Amino acid sequence: MATKYNKTEESMIHKEHTFIKECISALWCSVLLEESFE
Repeated sequence: MATKYNKTEESMIHKEHTFIKECISALWCSVLLEESFE
């Protein structure tokens, strides 16, 4: 039971990290686009 819970928690953390990485790369892309338009 405990191992099952740990695996679920791990995948949740992994999803969160992936989401954060996607947000950062999206922000970085928008910053680069704004720079090139100036």
